[in-house]
Amino acid sequence: MLIVILGWIIFTVLVIFGPLVLLSAPAAVASLGGISGILATLAGRSAQTPGAPQESRGDRSEKRGVLSFLMGKILVLAAVLFIAFLLITLALATTGILQILAKASSAYLPQSTSLYLTHAKGFQSYLQCVYFNVPGADYFARTSLAHMRVLHATPVKFLYWVAFSFLIVGGGLSLLMNLNIFSLHAAYRSRLIRAFLGASRPEQQRKPNPFTGFDPADNINMHELRPGLFDEDDFLDSVGLAQVLLHPDAPELNDYPDAAAVSRYLARQNLLNSLKSVPDPSCYSPRLVAALRRDLNAALQDSELSREFPNLATTQEGSAQSRLHISSNRAILQKVFSKWIEAQSGSEPYYRLLPVINTTLNLVGGDNLAWQQRKAEPFSVTPLHAGCFRLGYRDARFYGGRDTGGISIGTAAAISGAAASSNMGYYTTSPVLSLVLTFFNVRLGWWLGNPGTAGRYTYYQRAPNSSVKPIIDEALGLTDDENKYVYLTDGGHFENLGLYEMVLRRCHVIIVSDAAADGHYRFGDLGNAIRKVRIDLGIPIEFTAMPIFRPEPKETRKGMYWALGRIKYKCIDGNVDDGLLIYIKPAIYGKEPGDVMEYGKTHPEFPHQSTADQFFDEPQFESYRVLGSHVMDQMCGDGNDELTLDDAIERAVHKLLDTADGGPADPQLREWWEERQPPPVHRRHWLAVWNGMKRVLISNE
Repeated sequence: MLIVILGWIIFTVLVIFGPLVLLSAPAAVASLGGISGILATLAGRSAQTPGAPQESRGDRSEKRGVLSFLMGKILVLAAVLFIAFLLITLALATTGILQILAKASSAYLPQSTSLYLTHAKGFQSYLQCVYFNVPGADYFARTSLAHMRVLHATPVKFLYWVAFSFLIVGGGLSLLMNLNIFSLHAAYRSRLIRAFLGASRPEQQRKPNPFTGFDPADNINMHELRPGLFDEDDFLDSVGLAQVLLHPDAPELNDYPDAAAVSRYLARQNLLNSLKSVPDPSCYSPRLVAALRRDLNAALQDSELSREFPNLATTQEGSAQSRLHISSNRAILQKVFSKWIEAQSGSEPYYRLLPVINTTLNLVGGDNLAWQQRKAEPFSVTPLHAGCFRLGYRDARFYGGRDTGGISIGTAAAISGAAASSNMGYYTTSPVLSLVLTFFNVRLGWWLGNPGTAGRYTYYQRAPNSSVKPIIDEALGLTDDENKYVYLTDGGHFENLGLYEMVLRRCHVIIVSDAAADGHYRFGDLGNAIRKVRIDLGIPIEFTAMPIFRPEPKETRKGMYWALGRIKYKCIDGNVDDGLLIYIKPAIYGKEPGDVMEYGKTHPEFPHQSTADQFFDEPQFESYRVLGSHVMDQMCGDGNDELTLDDAIERAVHKLLDTADGGPADPQLREWWEERQPPPVHRRHWLAVWNGMKRVLISNE
């Protein structure tokens, strides 16, 4: 009650007397308010603020601690000053709006309406008081007097009409403006799509906009990454295939009765909606190819297709009973449309890795007292499902856009990298900062429907229907997982390595590449992941030794780039094999390639430079790439022999146990490794995976 009383007093003082202070010294107050807002925004993302890691060595620790303390105080003070300045300017703007509306009402509204608004008081008297007869030649003094007269003389009923009008206009605008698109996220997502997805496509396939360089076909939906789905290279004749699907009764299809029958079935099942929306399907365009992929991939996941044409599904025995029917349905489509679709090589669908994109569901306003420090929970997006284990999961084909094929990989990746936002999990330092960041639109996060029961009517929407409540929740730090919509941001706002989601899925071989800016090797991200896995899942992860360290001038130990951890699934699951965690972290020990050593001496922070540098030059990019290749060569050998995952793990472990040239001695690791019976691994599948990892790029993300 005391907080409410003091808050109301402060708010009232700012609204009544704040404009008078501003008008008495407009230049000084305006400068102070504007600078404080910019300072609060910049300080909120500074590495010196309390949410960032601290130094821990000698005098630098003391200096950094004092600087961090001062930055934290400056941040709060600047944010409070800016909010006060914002309230003052809004109060002064309200005075001007009331004056303008009063004059307009008198000039254009019927006299009866004016009398109704003012009732006993004459409306003209009100105008004379607050608008016309304001003495004094000085503009600021005249405005100050007008402000006080508006506060004293404005009829209450007139205020009701003005407030009601603003509610109608604001509510209407909130229905028209997409809260997700009108943020920094859209620009960030476009950059990621062009820089990674667009750069990965052959130039002959891309049809970019001549002005922007963007190609809508660069971005694909997450569910299209499921194994066995069609890629744009699978269509031999996109225009011809579109004509067959849209015109199954054409005379030229008399020689292809099965193709005509399947086309009619797809039309009856409303599986050709994207293709029908293409303006000119008789002309090749990226939109035509994207529509074909969307519709035919939806057909591959139709459970009734193989039952409708059982005589065509005989090429994949047993697969027709599978849950998704992708293999059987693809065999049908490839058979009937063999003239237009390229046949898949081999008897099995093309194997590909299953991406799991890690994001954070913000609980800044949650009421779970046990989570007051973390203020977040994990949220993952895969080609199969999107959601979290506590709330539930939704089909990736429908989550975040039922009519558009669900959430896209570009959107999911941009959410996963949304480090700067108004709500940032356990990085959210104060509601004041959230308000300032929201006001300046520093919002890389994304609003989507709740995957749980609260979002049973919203999970398929691309954005909230109305922007009013979500933006208020975001500004005041009231985001939780009980509303119809949830606010998703960078996965690092909960757990930065993705280890939590892999242990949750009981993966027995987990490879983590930790390239965070951790120049003093405190392993903050690893410790945070191990702690939350043990608290939430009850599974300990133990390292018998950590041979990765910051090299010192007189260091005699042999430094390594990786360490092995034991994931004790037995503590929860009973008589099962423990998992293996291979933890990789870049370092400079003095035996790296010459150009990498030169770059490290020139840039002491390498290889732990901050992600604030978003524009790597050629030497910087190449140094990270070569260091990553060197690390993998040290782990599994620099030869060209093909390795299975088991072979690579054996080499990595033996190098950790080899003490011939000063390597780390670890008796506990040797004992555990000799007793360990590794789970069977599909060698053919892992062959391509590990050989690709030998060329992995260790970057700052």
